[in-house]
Amino acid sequence: MATTRYHDGGHVSSNMTKAMRKGIPCVIATVFIVILVTNPEPFSHARQSSDRIGSCPRPMTCAPVSPAVRLGPPKPAAATSHQFEAPPLLLAKTEAALSSFEATPTKMPEKKRWSSFLPLMAEEATKRGYRLPLPFGIGAVFTGLVNRDIDVTDVRVGVNGARPQSVKRFVNFGTTSTVFNANVKLDAWLLPFLNVYFLAGYVNNETTIRADITVTRPGPIPGDFEFTKNIKTHLEGFVGGGGMTLVGGYRDFFFVGDANYTQTDMGFDDRFKAFIATIRAGYQTKLRDVPLQVWIGQGYWETTNTAKGHADVPGVGRIEFEADQGPIYPWMTDFGANLAITKEFGAVLDFGTDWHGGYLFVVTPTYRF
Repeated sequence: MATTRYHDGGHVSSNMTKAMRKGIPCVIATVFIVILVTNPEPFSHARQSSDRIGSCPRPMTCAPVSPAVRLGPPKPAAATSHQFEAPPLLLAKTEAALSSFEATPTKMPEKKRWSSFLPLMAEEATKRGYRLPLPFGIGAVFTGLVNRDIDVTDVRVGVNGARPQSVKRFVNFGTTSTVFNANVKLDAWLLPFLNVYFLAGYVNNETTIRADITVTRPGPIPGDFEFTKNIKTHLEGFVGGGGMTLVGGYRDFFFVGDANYTQTDMGFDDRFKAFIATIRAGYQTKLRDVPLQVWIGQGYWETTNTAKGHADVPGVGRIEFEADQGPIYPWMTDFGANLAITKEFGAVLDFGTDWHGGYLFVVTPTYRF
């Protein structure tokens, strides 16, 4: 009988060798089936990893599943989730291989908007870490200017084409004005630090005029007769204009310079003109994860004008008048805040005072796109 020598020096018959070669695979298969039936844990663990991969919307960012996860098909994802079907090669990875990937969120790129051509130099600003607002905005500007003292420096009157003459020695005027203004505002960021805007809207002006009148006493007795008369006027009309804003900042601090020019048609022969310049300094923070800007500012309101008008008086003729007037306290200190509720919607609240009884209130909701 032929024999076979093994490396340990033992001898086995050739027939026995053939039997072992035929029987070993059967034995291995039998042992494998017994282990699978009696102890499925090692294989169910691999199945859990496979199920986890198939249900993960971003498999490259999912941490390996805990062995405590129940067996069976994966739970359906929420209706808002993006369903992802993993490729076959990924399903074959073991839990040990998956453990090398961290659960780090993947930032989705923003959709490009039609308005993305503005502002110019936006890419340079974003590279430096600045967060830019959307370039275009449309908003409503509601302004209330309450109890502001107006100085009427001179009043001139002319009759039937005669040159208007001053009546200041006979009449001394003092006025208090309350103004309400509602505008539509359109703006655009041309550069990351430059915004231009246009205004158009309605203005309502209520004025209380105190006239101290001096009249020469008639008759042979010399002297003057003096009395005071309060006159209330109500004017309304159209206002329009535009302006520009320059901004700069350092870390969470920012600085803003703003200037605008408007004209108002209130029924006089000439339009009222106004130039307002303001400088502000503020700080950027958050209010419950909502971006918030707060500031303090100082503004100069150049609203000095000459009101010109005329009236036809029966029995007298055509009377023309001119009145030079302007604010007694043109400087205004303001305290404000801008709350960016969403990327598209925000609101500005502003309160100002001239420190002499005049107050300013501004509310500006804005939609950006």
